[in-house]
Amino acid sequence: MITFVVTCNVLLGLVCLLVAWQFIKLQRRLATASDSIDAIERCIHRTFSPAPRFILKGKTGTHHLREQYQQLSLQLSQVQQLLGLLGVGRSLWLRQARVFRYSWLSRK
Repeated sequence: MITFVVTCNVLLGLVCLLVAWQFIKLQRRLATASDSIDAIERCIHRTFSPAPRFILKGKTGTHHLREQYQQLSLQLSQVQQLLGLLGVGRSLWLRQARVFRYSWLSRK
C-alpha cells in the first residue's frame, strides 16, 4: 500500500513538474513576444513621430498652392477675355478694311 501511495505521489510530482516546465516555456515565449512588440513599437514611434510636423507643412503648402491656383485662374480668365476682345476687334477691323477697300476700289 505504501509503495502504491509513493508511486502515485512520484507520478503526480512528475506531472506537476511537466506542467511547470510547460509554463516556464510559455513564459519565455511570451517574454520574447513582448520584447518583439516593444521593439516594433519603438520603431513605429521613431518612424511616425515627425509625421505631424510634415502633415502641417504639407497642409500649409497645399493652402499656398490653392491660393496661387485661384490667382492664376483669375488671370487666365482675364487673359481669355482680353483675347476675346482682341478677336472681336480684329474681326471688326478686317470688316472695316474690306468696306474701305471696296469703297476705294469702286471710286476708281
